[in-house]
Formats: sequence, C-alpha cells, structure tokens
Amino acid sequence: MRPPRVLVMLSDAAVTVVRLDIADGGLRVAERDGVVPDTLFTACDFGELAVRTREALAELEAADGPVTLVIPANWAFTHVVESQPRRTGEALAFEVETFLPVGLEDLTIVFVPNGRATLAIAVPTQPVRQLLTALEREGVTVEHLLVDTVVVASRADDDRVILIRDERWLRGCTVATEGGRDFVLRASPAELGAVLAEWTGSDESPRPATVLDLRRAVPEGSHPPLETHIESVGRDAAIEQLARAAAGMEDGDLRVGPLGARGRWSHVEQRAQAALAAAILLLVGVLAGLHVRSRALNEQVADLYSAQLKVYGTVFPVDTLPAGAALRLASERKRLEGLTRPSPAAPRGPEAEPLDVFRGFVAALPADVRVYLEQARLDETQVSLRGRTAEHRDAERIVEALGKVPGVVVRPPRTTRLADGGVEFSILARRAGDAP
Repeated sequence: MRPPRVLVMLSDAAVTVVRLDIADGGLRVAERDGVVPDTLFTACDFGELAVRTREALAELEAADGPVTLVIPANWAFTHVVESQPRRTGEALAFEVETFLPVGLEDLTIVFVPNGRATLAIAVPTQPVRQLLTALEREGVTVEHLLVDTVVVASRADDDRVILIRDERWLRGCTVATEGGRDFVLRASPAELGAVLAEWTGSDESPRPATVLDLRRAVPEGSHPPLETHIESVGRDAAIEQLARAAAGMEDGDLRVGPLGARGRWSHVEQRAQAALAAAILLLVGVLAGLHVRSRALNEQVADLYSAQLKVYGTVFPVDTLPAGAALRLASERKRLEGLTRPSPAAPRGPEAEPLDVFRGFVAALPADVRVYLEQARLDETQVSLRGRTAEHRDAERIVEALGKVPGVVVRPPRTTRLADGGVEFSILARRAGDAP
C-alpha cells in the first residue's frame, strides 16, 4: 500500500491540510485560521503559522510524515522565457533577472520546461527559509515546496484559463496557444471580470476558464454572474483539484539549493548546534578566566621569588645570588634551629651530658672483666655499646655494673658466640625517664 500524500496549502487567512490517500482515493481535510502574509518582503513571524499547521496535521494523524507545502503565487515571481537548445540555467537566470525587482542572489529559482517556452519560478530565499525553519521546529518536515498556480497549470491539457480566488486575492495562469504559460501573480477579486475578459477573449469561440473558489463563505451576489464558458468550482472541489494536482507534480519543486531539504531531524540538529555553540562559548569563557588567573598567580610567584632573593642578599651578602634561594633559606633555617632550639627530651643539669653519662659507664665497668669495645654511640637520651668479651657471663656482669649508674636503665645484653672464640655483645642504656 502506498503511503498517503499530505499537503499543506497556504491561502488567504487559512492553513489547509489535506491528506490524500492515493490507494483508495480518499481525501481528508483539516483547517486552521492563520494569518498568511500578502508578501514575503515584509517582516514576518511564522511561529504561529507553524503551530497551527502542526495542530492541523495532528488532527489528520499525519504529523510524523513529510508534507508538500503549497504557497500562494503572490509569494513568488514567475516569468516565461523562450526555450532554446543548450541554454544553461545560469543563462536563463540572467535573462529572467531583468524582469525581477530583486537580485538573483536573494532568490531561489527553478525552471519548468514547457515545449518552446520555459517557466521561471523564483521565491525570496531568506523569508521562505524562515518559514521552513519555523515548521521544522514544530516537527513538520517539508519534502516539497510548490506554488499553487504552477500546480494547477501543470494539469491543464488544453487552452484553458485557471484562476484561484480567495477572500483577498485573485491569481491564475493560462496556457498560451503558441506554447508557454502566462501568469497573473496578484489581482483584486473585484477585477475578476476584467481578467476573464482579457484572458478568455470576447470572440465567438472564447477560451474556456475555471475559477477555483477557495472562499469558505461565499455570500450571494458577491461577484457578477459568469459566462457559460467559465466554470466556477466551489471550495471543497477546488481544494481536491489542488491537492491531486500537487500530488502528481513533477517539476517546479523549490526545495533546491539554499532551500534544499535538510532531513526530518534538522530542527533537532539546529538545537544541538546551538547547544554546542553555547558550550563552546562557555568553554572559551572558562579558559579565558583560567588564563587570567594563571597570569595573576605567575605574577605573585615572580614577586615572591624577588622577595626571596632580596632576603637572601640581605642575610648573605654575595656577589651572585643562587637560583634556588628559597631552598637555601629553608636549609639555613633548619640548621639554625638545630643549633639554638633545645630538644624537649634533653635532660636537665650537667649530669645529663652524653659524655658525662659515658664517663660514668666506663667507671662502672667491672675491673676483672676484659672488654674489647668496638663501637660506642652517644646522644642525648641513650648510649649504645658493642664489643667482645670472653664469656656470656662477662656480658651479664657488665650490664649489672652499668645498671648501678644513677638515672640509667640498661636492657639485657644481646650476645652471640663467635666461631673463633669469645662472645660478641650489644648493650643499650637509656635515661630512666625516656625508657619505653
């Protein structure tokens, strides 16, 4: 089963959404009132128009698929040029530009060949892009972009005049006898009779004409009676003719170049790009702040280093100041503290001097024990002795003798029998107040 075609038609002051089920020929219509601007060359806000379009699509359960957008002819420029072999689109554009009030750089233009003539269709790029963007933000994906008079003209297979009429404007086209189409972009509904007389002719064989009347409420006597060769089609039938013509349209799609389709999720991509841009700006701001802070810290470090060199030069008057002045100052401070600050565990009185303690140890050694002293270590809190003697018992006697020294606690000796004879001992003595 082929998917339905969904068309969004903008005309006068209404948004008309048509769901055309091609498989069974069914047609469903939803409408929303919406202010459609007469021209795109004035400031336009398409936000409300996009919201109403989304609501109408939701009513027809067609909000998820792509749509064909049909815009009124008074939003576009058309011109018929003579077709010639091997004429490029660029050459045709330059020829058409002389008949347009706007430069080509501000327009999106396409060409529809028709026998010996070529129809040029142009719309202002920036306003139409704003309309497409507003629709995309509401989740509406525009797959094709067409002009209403070009749509109905594509289905005219005879020398017929076709006019589209709504509450405010009259626009239409005619199939010229010698090839090509003539278009009227905008006229007042009051000029209907004059336009028909000019385009259909007044001879005995007038050109047939069809008026597609899109007005929702047509008061009686609102327009003069039409001639018998002029067919007037009511709103419902006119909408159906436009919808079926647009569904079969092959040429004239303005969704090209700068107005080219960007995919269904382009509005999400735009929001993601905006968020990414904001994140980049935030990151740049953070980096700039860090850079300023880094410069301030570097200046403080430089000032501190200068102060350190100044202090070093004052304390140590030398010709060349060292690179690591801070380390040299810290080392000198520790050295001075070691010389001037007393230890909290240092003993009080002259008897606490290490040499005095050691002298007392030597005096207390047994006179009948032979001792070979290999190492003696002294500090403020303890004395360590290591040496040799003949027997284990001799080492124990040394400890007993040292234990008689006042204010000293001697640990039991650690002894080891040597292979070549004798005993090696290690004795550790501490002040009584420092013993663990």
